Amino acid sequence: NGVAFKNWGTTFNELCWDALGLLTRTEQDEILYNIFSPQGDLRITRGRISMGANDYARSWYSCDEVEGDFELRYFNINRDKQTIIPFIRAAQKYNPNLTFWISPWCPPSWMKINGDYCQRNRIIYYMVLQAVRLMRMK
Repeated sequence: NGVAFKNWGTTFNELCWDALGLLTRTEQDEILYNIFSPQGDLRITRGRISMGANDYARSWYSCDEVEGDFELRYFNINRDKQTIIPFIRAAQKYNPNLTFWISPWCPPSWMKINGDYCQRNRIIYYMVLQAVRLMRMK
């Protein structure tokens, strides 16, 4: 008979939050309602939070760039407080029962053999901007 489907999820990321910020407050509310509300179109119930930058971050970052900090004394979520956490709170306005899981995306640069994080181009950012433009045309 199969397994019951219980959750539908999304990833909370900086570029999505930035794209929402390009819209009017009314447009933002409509989109967030349709994505997260139990009565909305998508009815998202679960969110993934990437620990540090993912492919949809404004730029690369980690939660601890102090070399050798294996005890995580300098671990922080300061950058996430600017975008990811407000995004989550905005979603919770429409569904306070959202559940979350966190996923480490990439280790700090000091833990990598080459000591760096590969740079990606900005094409993803431009794709998000184009999607917002197209949505406004509907």
